[in-house]
Amino acid sequence: AGKVIKSGITSGYSAIDAHLYHAGWGRKELSCIMGPAKSGKSLSLGDFCKNATLAGYNVLYVSLEVAHEIIAGLIDAALSDTMIKDLHKNPADVRDEILRASDPSRGAGIFKMQTRASGTMKPSHLRAMIEKYRADGINFDLIAVDYADIMAAEHRSDDLRENLRTIYIDLRALAHEYNVAMLT
Repeated sequence: AGKVIKSGITSGYSAIDAHLYHAGWGRKELSCIMGPAKSGKSLSLGDFCKNATLAGYNVLYVSLEVAHEIIAGLIDAALSDTMIKDLHKNPADVRDEILRASDPSRGAGIFKMQTRASGTMKPSHLRAMIEKYRADGINFDLIAVDYADIMAAEHRSDDLRENLRTIYIDLRALAHEYNVAMLT
């Protein structure tokens, strides 16, 4: 019909989505957030995942660096419009806001978070994780790995560049195989 249907998974920011080919993170693609240490990459990944979940997408966030309590705290603070340092002051109010925001009847998707030790998770471990959720009836639209550079290669080599190359190729293959947007 001469129209291209944009099928991206939203970042939650129209200004970002407008610059992405699919008007969001593309399915079957691997997108990389790059920046120097302590520039907010993990914070951004968590925020993009939260936004996609609120938009109705099912999301898996796998952290290999930041403890899940920290990422969960950041997301809880954003969902409840509470400063991180104040999350403990009114935990019942924070919980109620999170439950309200994440209510499937309001269109929210499923958000799952996993943490693994740096350098121990291989792409095959991620595949097993995805399959376990699929067996439970959960299919993801977006998978975030924080971050691919500290994954383990399936077949370790003495060449760091080769290890990284194979990790990124394997993540892209998983994105394609499971029809998900992969973010790292």
